[in-house]
Amino acid sequence: LAALQKNGEDGWRERVKKEGKDVNSDVKLRPKVGVGNRERPVSLMDRMSALETSSQQWRGRVAQSDATKFTVAHKIASQSASNVPSLLSGGGNSTPHATLTPDLSNTPTGSPLVERKKRSPCQKVFKSKTGGNLPSLLSESSPISSRKDFRRSYSSPSEPDNNSAVPEGTSVAVPQSADETFDAFFTQAAADSAQDETLTLDDEDLDHISVAASQLVVKRRSVRVNRRQRTSRNPLRALAAREDLKTEYTEIKMGVGERELRRIKVEELSKNSVMAVEALAGLASKENFSAVSLKKIENTPIVREMAPYTSLMLLHIKGRRHAQTRLVQPLRSSLNEGDDFILITPTDVFHYKGEFANVIERAKAAEIAQYILHQKDMGITTARNITEVHENSPVERKKKFWPLLGGSESSTAGPSGMVDEDEHVEASLVAANKIYEVHGDSLIPIAEAWGQMPKFEILDSYKVLVFDFGSELYVWAGKRACGDERKVGLALGRELWEETYDYSDCDINPVMPMTPLSQAKLKG
Repeated sequence: LAALQKNGEDGWRERVKKEGKDVNSDVKLRPKVGVGNRERPVSLMDRMSALETSSQQWRGRVAQSDATKFTVAHKIASQSASNVPSLLSGGGNSTPHATLTPDLSNTPTGSPLVERKKRSPCQKVFKSKTGGNLPSLLSESSPISSRKDFRRSYSSPSEPDNNSAVPEGTSVAVPQSADETFDAFFTQAAADSAQDETLTLDDEDLDHISVAASQLVVKRRSVRVNRRQRTSRNPLRALAAREDLKTEYTEIKMGVGERELRRIKVEELSKNSVMAVEALAGLASKENFSAVSLKKIENTPIVREMAPYTSLMLLHIKGRRHAQTRLVQPLRSSLNEGDDFILITPTDVFHYKGEFANVIERAKAAEIAQYILHQKDMGITTARNITEVHENSPVERKKKFWPLLGGSESSTAGPSGMVDEDEHVEASLVAANKIYEVHGDSLIPIAEAWGQMPKFEILDSYKVLVFDFGSELYVWAGKRACGDERKVGLALGRELWEETYDYSDCDINPVMPMTPLSQAKLKG
Protein backbone atom coordinates (compact mmCIF):
# COMPACT_ATOMS: atom_id res chain seq x y z
CA LEU A 1 0.00 0.00 0.00
CA ALA A 2 2.81 2.37 0.87
CA ALA A 3 4.51 1.65 -2.47
CA LEU A 4 1.31 2.23 -4.37
CA GLN A 5 0.71 5.48 -2.56
CA LYS A 6 4.23 6.71 -3.20
CA ASN A 7 4.03 5.75 -6.85
CA GLY A 8 0.71 7.52 -7.26
CA GLU A 9 1.86 10.74 -5.63
CA ASP A 10 5.43 11.05 -6.94
CA GLY A 11 5.58 8.74 -9.95
CA TRP A 12 3.83 11.09 -12.37
CA ARG A 13 6.40 13.76 -11.71
CA GLU A 14 9.23 11.50 -12.86
CA ARG A 15 7.36 10.55 -16.05
CA VAL A 16 6.68 14.17 -16.98
CA LYS A 17 10.30 15.14 -16.52
CA LYS A 18 11.49 12.27 -18.70
CA GLU A 19 9.31 13.29 -21.63
CA GLY A 20 10.64 16.82 -21.41
CA LYS A 21 7.56 18.51 -22.97
CA ASP A 22 6.29 21.96 -22.09
CA VAL A 23 2.82 21.98 -20.59
CA ASN A 24 1.80 25.22 -22.38
CA SER A 25 3.31 24.28 -25.71
CA ASP A 26 -0.06 23.30 -27.31
CA VAL A 27 -2.02 26.33 -25.99
CA LYS A 28 -2.77 29.04 -28.60
CA LEU A 29 -4.18 32.40 -27.58
CA ARG A 30 -7.07 33.88 -29.64
CA PRO A 31 -6.05 37.10 -31.34
CA LYS A 32 -8.08 40.22 -30.62
CA VAL A 33 -10.13 41.09 -33.69
CA GLY A 34 -11.24 44.61 -34.47
CA VAL A 35 -9.83 46.15 -31.32
CA GLY A 36 -6.85 47.91 -32.85
CA ASN A 37 -5.49 50.66 -30.69
CA ARG A 38 -8.88 51.39 -29.03
CA GLU A 39 -8.74 51.44 -25.28
CA ARG A 40 -11.36 49.94 -23.00
CA PRO A 41 -13.90 52.47 -21.74
CA VAL A 42 -13.16 53.59 -18.25
CA SER A 43 -16.42 55.48 -17.55
CA LEU A 44 -19.50 53.55 -16.43
CA MET A 45 -21.76 55.48 -18.81
CA ASP A 46 -19.52 54.53 -21.75
CA ARG A 47 -19.71 50.89 -20.81
CA MET A 48 -23.54 51.03 -20.46
CA SER A 49 -23.93 52.67 -23.87
CA ALA A 50 -21.64 50.07 -25.44
CA LEU A 51 -23.69 47.24 -23.92
CA GLU A 52 -26.97 48.80 -25.11
CA THR A 53 -25.63 49.19 -28.63
CA SER A 54 -24.43 45.63 -28.80
CA SER A 55 -27.75 44.33 -27.42
CA GLN A 56 -29.61 45.73 -30.46
CA GLN A 57 -27.24 44.34 -33.10
CA TRP A 58 -29.12 41.01 -33.22
CA ARG A 59 -32.03 42.66 -35.05
CA GLY A 60 -29.89 43.13 -38.12
CA ARG A 61 -29.05 39.42 -38.23
CA VAL A 62 -32.76 38.23 -37.96
CA ALA A 63 -34.96 38.12 -41.07
CA GLN A 64 -38.08 40.31 -41.16
CA SER A 65 -41.38 38.68 -40.05
CA ASP A 66 -43.74 37.49 -42.77
CA ALA A 67 -46.93 37.88 -40.66
CA THR A 68 -48.10 40.77 -42.84
CA LYS A 69 -48.28 38.47 -45.85
CA PHE A 70 -51.36 36.78 -44.39
CA THR A 71 -53.42 39.92 -43.74
CA VAL A 72 -56.25 41.30 -45.87
CA ALA A 73 -54.19 44.38 -46.66
CA HIS A 74 -51.40 42.29 -48.23
CA LYS A 75 -53.91 40.27 -50.25
CA ILE A 76 -55.46 43.43 -51.64
CA ALA A 77 -52.03 45.00 -52.31
CA SER A 78 -50.92 41.91 -54.21
CA GLN A 79 -53.67 42.51 -56.73
CA SER A 80 -53.12 44.92 -59.57
CA ALA A 81 -53.66 48.57 -58.77
CA SER A 82 -56.28 48.89 -61.50
CA ASN A 83 -58.59 46.42 -59.78
CA VAL A 84 -58.97 48.59 -56.66
CA PRO A 85 -61.12 51.63 -57.51
CA SER A 86 -61.36 54.71 -55.37
CA LEU A 87 -64.03 54.69 -52.71
CA LEU A 88 -64.40 58.44 -52.61
CA SER A 89 -64.70 59.15 -56.31
CA GLY A 90 -66.48 55.94 -57.32
CA GLY A 91 -64.23 55.71 -60.37
CA GLY A 92 -63.02 52.60 -62.11
CA ASN A 93 -65.61 49.89 -62.32
CA SER A 94 -69.25 50.55 -61.62
CA THR A 95 -69.24 48.12 -58.73
CA PRO A 96 -70.74 49.64 -55.55
CA HIS A 97 -68.34 50.54 -52.79
CA ALA A 98 -68.58 52.07 -49.35
CA THR A 99 -69.29 55.77 -49.07
CA LEU A 100 -66.70 57.67 -47.07
CA THR A 101 -66.36 61.37 -46.50
CA PRO A 102 -63.07 62.87 -47.72
CA ASP A 103 -62.10 64.18 -44.29
CA LEU A 104 -62.45 60.69 -42.79
CA SER A 105 -60.75 58.72 -45.53
CA ASN A 106 -57.51 58.42 -43.56
CA THR A 107 -58.95 58.40 -40.04
CA PRO A 108 -59.04 54.97 -38.36
CA THR A 109 -62.24 54.36 -36.46
CA GLY A 110 -61.66 54.26 -32.73
CA SER A 111 -58.09 55.57 -32.92
CA PRO A 112 -57.03 57.10 -29.59
CA LEU A 113 -54.97 59.75 -31.41
CA VAL A 114 -57.76 61.20 -33.55
CA GLU A 115 -61.13 62.31 -32.25
CA ARG A 116 -63.62 61.13 -34.86
CA LYS A 117 -66.75 63.26 -35.04
CA LYS A 118 -69.88 61.16 -35.06
CA ARG A 119 -72.57 62.07 -37.57
CA SER A 120 -76.06 60.81 -36.73
CA PRO A 121 -79.52 61.76 -38.02
CA CYS A 122 -81.22 64.73 -36.40
CA GLN A 123 -83.55 63.73 -33.58
CA LYS A 124 -87.07 64.67 -34.64
CA VAL A 125 -90.41 63.67 -33.15
CA PHE A 126 -92.46 61.76 -35.71
CA LYS A 127 -96.18 62.57 -35.57
CA SER A 128 -98.90 60.87 -37.52
CA LYS A 129 -99.96 62.77 -40.61
CA THR A 130 -103.23 60.81 -40.65
CA GLY A 131 -103.96 61.51 -37.00
CA GLY A 132 -107.67 61.09 -37.50
CA ASN A 133 -107.25 57.32 -37.72
CA LEU A 134 -105.47 56.92 -34.38
CA PRO A 135 -108.49 57.77 -32.15
CA SER A 136 -110.51 55.20 -34.05
CA LEU A 137 -107.80 52.64 -33.36
CA LEU A 138 -107.96 53.44 -29.68
CA SER A 139 -111.74 53.08 -29.55
CA GLU A 140 -111.94 49.80 -31.46
CA SER A 141 -112.32 46.73 -29.31
CA SER A 142 -109.88 43.90 -29.85
CA PRO A 143 -108.65 40.93 -27.83
CA ILE A 144 -105.49 42.86 -27.04
CA SER A 145 -107.18 46.07 -25.94
CA SER A 146 -109.67 44.18 -23.78
CA ARG A 147 -106.89 43.26 -21.40
CA LYS A 148 -106.61 45.49 -18.36
CA ASP A 149 -103.59 47.74 -18.00
CA PHE A 150 -101.98 47.03 -14.63
CA ARG A 151 -99.41 49.79 -14.82
CA ARG A 152 -99.15 52.11 -11.83
CA SER A 153 -100.84 55.48 -12.15
CA TYR A 154 -99.62 58.70 -10.57
CA SER A 155 -101.81 61.54 -9.28
CA SER A 156 -101.23 64.75 -7.36
CA PRO A 157 -103.54 66.25 -4.70
CA SER A 158 -103.72 69.64 -6.42
CA GLU A 159 -104.90 68.34 -9.80
CA PRO A 160 -107.96 66.11 -9.91
CA ASP A 161 -107.79 63.23 -12.35
CA ASN A 162 -110.67 63.71 -14.75
CA ASN A 163 -109.50 61.19 -17.35
CA SER A 164 -109.32 58.21 -15.05
CA ALA A 165 -111.83 55.52 -15.83
CA VAL A 166 -114.22 54.52 -13.03
CA PRO A 167 -113.71 50.85 -12.20
CA GLU A 168 -116.64 48.58 -11.68
CA GLY A 169 -117.81 48.06 -8.12
CA THR A 170 -120.05 49.41 -5.39
CA SER A 171 -119.65 52.93 -4.02
CA VAL A 172 -118.97 53.22 -0.27
CA ALA A 173 -119.24 56.53 1.63
CA VAL A 174 -116.32 57.57 3.85
CA PRO A 175 -117.46 58.49 7.43
CA GLN A 176 -116.51 62.01 8.50
CA SER A 177 -114.74 62.67 11.77
CA ALA A 178 -116.58 65.92 12.57
CA ASP A 179 -120.19 65.20 11.64
CA GLU A 180 -123.53 65.97 13.39
CA THR A 181 -122.96 63.41 16.14
CA PHE A 182 -119.57 65.01 16.93
CA ASP A 183 -121.11 68.44 17.66
CA ALA A 184 -124.08 66.90 19.49
CA PHE A 185 -121.78 65.03 21.85
CA PHE A 186 -119.92 68.15 23.05
CA THR A 187 -123.08 70.27 23.39
CA GLN A 188 -124.63 67.56 25.58
CA ALA A 189 -121.49 67.42 27.75
CA ALA A 190 -121.58 71.19 28.28
CA ALA A 191 -125.26 71.06 29.28
CA ASP A 192 -124.60 68.27 31.78
CA SER A 193 -121.82 70.22 33.45
CA ALA A 194 -124.05 73.30 33.82
CA GLN A 195 -126.64 71.30 35.74
CA ASP A 196 -124.12 70.21 38.39
CA GLU A 197 -124.27 71.86 41.84
CA THR A 198 -121.99 74.78 42.69
CA LEU A 199 -118.87 73.74 44.58
CA THR A 200 -118.17 75.34 48.02
CA LEU A 201 -114.70 75.85 49.54
CA ASP A 202 -113.86 76.06 53.28
CA ASP A 203 -110.73 76.94 55.23
CA GLU A 204 -110.05 73.29 55.85
CA ASP A 205 -109.75 72.75 52.15
CA LEU A 206 -107.06 75.42 51.93
CA ASP A 207 -105.06 73.78 54.74
CA HIS A 208 -104.51 70.72 52.61
CA ILE A 209 -102.54 72.68 50.00
CA SER A 210 -100.54 74.88 52.44
CA VAL A 211 -97.69 72.36 52.54
CA ALA A 212 -97.13 72.57 48.78
CA ALA A 213 -97.64 76.33 48.62
CA SER A 214 -93.99 76.91 47.75
CA GLN A 215 -94.49 75.11 44.49
CA LEU A 216 -97.13 77.64 43.48
CA VAL A 217 -94.80 80.61 43.70
CA VAL A 218 -94.47 82.12 40.28
CA LYS A 219 -90.88 82.45 39.11
CA ARG A 220 -90.12 85.02 36.50
CA ARG A 221 -88.32 83.63 33.54
CA SER A 222 -87.00 85.40 30.49
CA VAL A 223 -88.50 83.95 27.40
CA ARG A 224 -87.15 84.87 23.98
CA VAL A 225 -89.96 85.29 21.53
CA ASN A 226 -89.22 84.30 17.95
CA ARG A 227 -91.39 86.76 16.05
CA ARG A 228 -90.32 85.50 12.67
CA GLN A 229 -91.97 82.17 13.22
CA ARG A 230 -95.22 81.75 11.37
CA THR A 231 -98.30 81.04 13.40
CA SER A 232 -99.50 77.49 12.99
CA ARG A 233 -102.58 77.08 10.86
CA ASN A 234 -105.62 75.31 12.07
CA PRO A 235 -105.31 71.77 10.66
CA LEU A 236 -109.06 71.25 10.80
CA ARG A 237 -109.69 74.34 8.70
CA ALA A 238 -106.97 73.34 6.23
CA LEU A 239 -108.49 69.89 5.99
CA ALA A 240 -111.96 71.30 5.47
CA ALA A 241 -110.72 73.68 2.76
CA ARG A 242 -109.28 70.91 0.60
CA GLU A 243 -111.43 69.97 -2.36
CA ASP A 244 -109.48 66.97 -3.59
CA LEU A 245 -110.55 64.69 -0.73
CA LYS A 246 -113.11 62.14 -1.78
CA THR A 247 -116.14 61.47 0.34
CA GLU A 248 -116.63 58.02 -1.14
CA TYR A 249 -114.61 55.27 -2.76
CA THR A 250 -115.37 52.35 -5.02
CA GLU A 251 -115.17 48.91 -3.46
CA ILE A 252 -113.83 46.29 -5.86
CA LYS A 253 -114.34 42.69 -4.85
CA MET A 254 -111.38 40.60 -5.92
CA GLY A 255 -112.79 37.35 -4.59
CA VAL A 256 -109.83 36.71 -2.29
CA GLY A 257 -112.04 35.74 0.64
CA GLU A 258 -114.06 33.26 -1.38
CA ARG A 259 -110.92 31.64 -2.74
CA GLU A 260 -109.42 31.36 0.72
CA LEU A 261 -112.58 29.72 2.10
CA ARG A 262 -112.61 27.31 -0.84
CA ARG A 263 -108.97 26.44 -0.20
CA ILE A 264 -109.64 25.76 3.50
CA LYS A 265 -112.55 23.47 2.62
CA VAL A 266 -110.43 21.55 0.10
CA GLU A 267 -107.71 21.07 2.72
CA GLU A 268 -110.24 19.75 5.22
CA LEU A 269 -111.56 17.29 2.63
CA SER A 270 -108.06 16.16 1.67
CA LYS A 271 -107.28 15.12 5.23
CA ASN A 272 -109.89 12.36 5.07
CA SER A 273 -109.28 11.42 1.43
CA VAL A 274 -106.57 9.50 -0.39
CA MET A 275 -106.77 11.77 -3.43
CA ALA A 276 -104.53 14.76 -4.00
CA VAL A 277 -105.63 18.32 -3.35
CA GLU A 278 -105.51 19.18 -7.07
CA ALA A 279 -107.75 16.20 -7.90
CA LEU A 280 -110.30 17.25 -5.29
CA ALA A 281 -110.27 20.82 -6.57
CA GLY A 282 -110.86 19.60 -10.10
CA LEU A 283 -113.78 17.43 -9.03
CA ALA A 284 -115.31 20.30 -7.05
CA SER A 285 -115.11 22.79 -9.96
CA LYS A 286 -118.14 23.46 -12.13
CA GLU A 287 -117.83 24.38 -15.80
CA ASN A 288 -120.58 25.45 -18.16
CA PHE A 289 -119.47 24.10 -21.52
CA SER A 290 -122.56 25.38 -23.26
CA ALA A 291 -121.30 28.95 -22.77
CA VAL A 292 -118.04 28.23 -24.62
CA SER A 293 -118.03 29.50 -28.20
CA LEU A 294 -115.46 27.97 -30.54
CA LYS A 295 -113.67 30.02 -33.17
CA LYS A 296 -114.60 29.34 -36.77
CA ILE A 297 -111.62 28.36 -38.93
CA GLU A 298 -111.56 29.69 -42.48
CA ASN A 299 -109.65 28.01 -45.26
CA THR A 300 -108.51 31.31 -46.75
CA PRO A 301 -104.76 31.93 -46.35
CA ILE A 302 -103.66 34.49 -43.79
CA VAL A 303 -102.18 37.63 -45.31
CA ARG A 304 -99.94 39.56 -42.93
CA GLU A 305 -99.72 43.29 -43.48
CA MET A 306 -96.20 43.58 -42.08
CA ALA A 307 -94.53 40.31 -43.08
CA PRO A 308 -91.21 39.68 -41.31
CA TYR A 309 -89.57 38.19 -44.41
CA THR A 310 -89.86 37.84 -48.18
CA SER A 311 -89.20 34.96 -50.56
CA LEU A 312 -85.69 36.19 -51.52
CA MET A 313 -83.39 38.04 -49.10
CA LEU A 314 -79.70 38.96 -49.24
CA LEU A 315 -77.92 39.70 -45.96
CA HIS A 316 -74.70 41.72 -45.99
CA ILE A 317 -72.17 41.13 -43.18
CA LYS A 318 -69.55 43.85 -42.83
CA GLY A 319 -67.37 45.14 -40.01
CA ARG A 320 -64.21 44.49 -38.07
CA ARG A 321 -65.14 44.87 -34.39
CA HIS A 322 -68.92 44.39 -34.19
CA ALA A 323 -69.84 43.13 -37.66
CA GLN A 324 -73.12 44.61 -38.88
CA THR A 325 -75.74 42.46 -40.64
CA ARG A 326 -78.02 44.45 -42.95
CA LEU A 327 -80.59 43.60 -45.58
CA VAL A 328 -79.52 44.74 -49.06
CA GLN A 329 -81.04 44.55 -52.51
CA PRO A 330 -80.81 40.97 -53.90
CA LEU A 331 -78.85 41.84 -57.03
CA ARG A 332 -75.51 40.76 -58.43
CA SER A 333 -74.16 44.30 -58.10
CA SER A 334 -74.62 44.15 -54.30
CA LEU A 335 -71.88 41.52 -53.89
CA ASN A 336 -68.16 42.24 -53.55
CA GLU A 337 -65.05 40.25 -52.72
CA GLY A 338 -64.37 42.13 -49.48
CA ASP A 339 -67.37 40.91 -47.44
CA ASP A 340 -69.54 37.88 -46.73
CA PHE A 341 -73.17 37.49 -47.82
CA ILE A 342 -76.07 35.16 -46.99
CA LEU A 343 -78.76 34.50 -49.61
CA ILE A 344 -82.00 33.05 -48.22
CA THR A 345 -84.80 31.37 -50.16
CA PRO A 346 -87.64 29.18 -48.85
CA THR A 347 -85.68 26.08 -49.87
CA ASP A 348 -81.96 27.00 -49.69
CA VAL A 349 -79.46 28.96 -47.63
CA PHE A 350 -76.32 30.17 -49.46
CA HIS A 351 -73.18 31.53 -47.81
CA TYR A 352 -71.06 33.57 -50.20
CA LYS A 353 -67.45 33.91 -48.95
CA GLY A 354 -65.58 36.92 -50.26
CA GLU A 355 -61.92 36.37 -51.03
CA PHE A 356 -60.77 39.37 -48.96
CA ALA A 357 -63.30 39.12 -46.10
CA ASN A 358 -61.77 39.30 -42.63
CA VAL A 359 -62.06 36.66 -39.92
CA ILE A 360 -64.78 38.52 -37.96
CA GLU A 361 -67.07 38.72 -41.00
CA ARG A 362 -66.46 35.08 -41.90
CA ALA A 363 -67.30 33.83 -38.36
CA LYS A 364 -70.36 36.09 -38.04
CA ALA A 365 -71.80 34.96 -41.38
CA ALA A 366 -71.29 31.28 -40.51
CA GLU A 367 -73.00 31.78 -37.15
CA ILE A 368 -76.03 33.52 -38.68
CA ALA A 369 -76.40 30.89 -41.39
CA GLN A 370 -76.29 28.06 -38.85
CA TYR A 371 -78.88 29.79 -36.66
CA ILE A 372 -81.27 30.33 -39.59
CA LEU A 373 -80.94 26.71 -40.64
CA HIS A 374 -81.40 25.17 -37.18
CA GLN A 375 -84.21 27.48 -36.04
CA LYS A 376 -86.03 27.38 -39.41
CA ASP A 377 -86.08 31.16 -39.33
CA MET A 378 -86.60 33.72 -42.12
CA GLY A 379 -89.31 31.62 -43.78
CA ILE A 380 -87.22 28.61 -44.84
CA THR A 381 -89.08 25.29 -45.02
CA THR A 382 -87.10 22.44 -46.60
CA ALA A 383 -83.46 23.62 -46.38
CA ARG A 384 -81.23 20.96 -44.80
CA ASN A 385 -77.70 22.29 -45.28
CA ILE A 386 -75.80 25.47 -46.07
CA THR A 387 -74.38 25.87 -49.58
CA GLU A 388 -71.03 27.67 -49.57
CA VAL A 389 -70.19 29.69 -52.68
CA HIS A 390 -66.89 31.37 -53.62
CA GLU A 391 -64.79 31.98 -56.69
CA ASN A 392 -63.48 28.40 -56.86
CA SER A 393 -66.81 26.70 -56.19
CA PRO A 394 -68.09 23.94 -58.50
CA VAL A 395 -70.13 24.94 -61.51
CA GLU A 396 -73.28 23.27 -60.13
CA ARG A 397 -73.34 25.64 -57.13
CA LYS A 398 -72.78 28.71 -59.30
CA LYS A 399 -75.63 27.67 -61.63
CA LYS A 400 -77.93 27.58 -58.62
CA PHE A 401 -76.67 30.74 -56.90
CA TRP A 402 -76.08 33.44 -59.51
CA PRO A 403 -79.41 33.18 -61.43
CA LEU A 404 -81.23 34.06 -58.19
CA LEU A 405 -79.42 37.43 -58.24
CA GLY A 406 -80.01 38.10 -61.92
CA GLY A 407 -76.66 36.79 -63.17
CA SER A 408 -75.29 33.73 -64.92
CA GLU A 409 -72.93 30.92 -63.97
CA SER A 410 -69.97 32.96 -65.20
CA SER A 411 -70.84 36.00 -63.09
CA THR A 412 -68.41 37.26 -60.47
CA ALA A 413 -68.63 39.62 -57.53
CA GLY A 414 -67.25 43.12 -57.63
CA PRO A 415 -63.78 43.98 -56.33
CA SER A 416 -63.21 44.87 -52.69
CA GLY A 417 -62.59 48.33 -51.35
CA MET A 418 -59.83 49.89 -49.28
CA VAL A 419 -58.12 48.22 -46.34
CA ASP A 420 -59.75 50.32 -43.58
CA GLU A 421 -63.17 50.31 -45.26
CA ASP A 422 -64.74 47.85 -42.79
CA GLU A 423 -64.22 50.06 -39.74
CA HIS A 424 -65.55 53.18 -41.45
CA VAL A 425 -68.69 51.50 -42.80
CA GLU A 426 -69.36 49.78 -39.47
CA ALA A 427 -69.14 53.04 -37.50
CA SER A 428 -71.27 54.89 -40.06
CA LEU A 429 -73.99 52.22 -40.02
CA VAL A 430 -74.17 52.27 -36.22
CA ALA A 431 -74.37 56.08 -36.20
CA ALA A 432 -77.38 55.95 -38.57
CA ASN A 433 -79.52 53.85 -36.18
CA LYS A 434 -82.80 55.50 -35.15
CA ILE A 435 -84.79 54.24 -32.15
CA TYR A 436 -88.17 55.67 -31.09
CA GLU A 437 -90.59 55.17 -28.22
CA VAL A 438 -94.37 55.28 -28.68
CA HIS A 439 -95.84 58.07 -26.57
CA GLY A 440 -99.46 58.96 -27.24
CA ASP A 441 -99.84 59.49 -30.98
CA SER A 442 -96.16 60.27 -31.63
CA LEU A 443 -92.78 58.55 -31.86
CA ILE A 444 -90.32 60.13 -29.43
CA PRO A 445 -86.57 59.60 -30.12
CA ILE A 446 -84.63 57.89 -27.32
CA ALA A 447 -81.62 60.17 -26.82
CA GLU A 448 -79.36 57.65 -25.05
CA ALA A 449 -79.90 55.02 -27.79
CA TRP A 450 -79.94 57.32 -30.84
CA GLY A 451 -77.04 56.60 -33.17
CA GLN A 452 -75.72 53.88 -30.84
CA MET A 453 -75.43 50.12 -30.85
CA PRO A 454 -78.79 48.77 -29.53
CA LYS A 455 -78.61 47.25 -26.05
CA PHE A 456 -80.89 44.89 -24.18
CA GLU A 457 -81.42 47.43 -21.39
CA ILE A 458 -83.76 49.56 -23.52
CA LEU A 459 -86.21 46.67 -24.03
CA ASP A 460 -88.76 47.58 -21.34
CA SER A 461 -91.69 45.18 -21.03
CA TYR A 462 -94.07 48.12 -20.48
CA LYS A 463 -93.08 50.07 -23.62
CA VAL A 464 -93.53 49.89 -27.39
CA LEU A 465 -90.37 50.74 -29.36
CA VAL A 466 -89.69 51.29 -33.06
CA PHE A 467 -86.24 50.48 -34.51
CA ASP A 468 -85.37 52.05 -37.87
CA PHE A 469 -82.24 50.55 -39.47
CA GLY A 470 -82.73 51.99 -42.95
CA SER A 471 -83.70 48.97 -45.04
CA GLU A 472 -85.33 47.27 -42.02
CA LEU A 473 -87.91 48.55 -39.54
CA TYR A 474 -89.01 46.70 -36.39
CA VAL A 475 -91.91 47.40 -34.03
CA TRP A 476 -91.09 45.88 -30.63
CA ALA A 477 -93.98 45.52 -28.16
CA GLY A 478 -93.39 44.55 -24.53
CA LYS A 479 -95.48 41.75 -23.13
CA ARG A 480 -96.96 44.08 -20.48
CA ALA A 481 -97.54 47.01 -22.82
CA CYS A 482 -101.06 48.36 -23.24
CA GLY A 483 -102.98 47.00 -26.20
CA ASP A 484 -103.82 50.50 -27.44
CA GLU A 485 -100.15 51.43 -27.54
CA ARG A 486 -99.41 48.30 -29.57
CA LYS A 487 -101.95 49.23 -32.22
CA VAL A 488 -100.73 52.83 -32.32
CA GLY A 489 -97.14 51.58 -32.60
CA LEU A 490 -98.03 49.43 -35.63
CA ALA A 491 -99.86 52.32 -37.29
CA LEU A 492 -97.02 54.78 -36.67
CA GLY A 493 -94.44 52.22 -37.79
CA ARG A 494 -96.25 51.76 -41.11
CA GLU A 495 -96.42 55.53 -41.64
CA LEU A 496 -92.73 55.88 -40.82
CA TRP A 497 -91.90 53.11 -43.31
CA GLU A 498 -93.87 54.80 -46.08
CA GLU A 499 -92.17 58.17 -45.45
CA THR A 500 -89.14 59.29 -47.45
CA TYR A 501 -85.78 58.76 -45.78
CA ASP A 502 -83.29 61.53 -45.07
CA TYR A 503 -79.68 60.65 -44.16
CA SER A 504 -78.13 63.95 -45.23
CA ASP A 505 -76.61 64.33 -41.73
CA CYS A 506 -74.87 60.92 -41.92
CA ASP A 507 -71.73 59.60 -43.61
CA ILE A 508 -73.56 56.72 -45.28
CA ASN A 509 -76.99 55.69 -46.55
CA PRO A 510 -77.94 52.44 -44.75
CA VAL A 511 -80.52 51.65 -47.42
CA MET A 512 -77.69 51.38 -49.99
CA PRO A 513 -74.53 51.13 -47.86
CA MET A 514 -72.10 50.09 -50.63
CA THR A 515 -72.91 52.83 -53.14
CA PRO A 516 -70.01 55.21 -53.98
CA LEU A 517 -70.16 58.70 -52.54
CA SER A 518 -70.53 60.32 -55.95
CA GLN A 519 -73.55 58.14 -56.74
CA ALA A 520 -75.11 57.93 -53.25
CA LYS A 521 -78.50 59.50 -52.63
CA LEU A 522 -78.89 60.44 -48.99
CA LYS A 523 -82.54 61.40 -49.56
CA GLY A 524 -85.19 59.38 -51.33
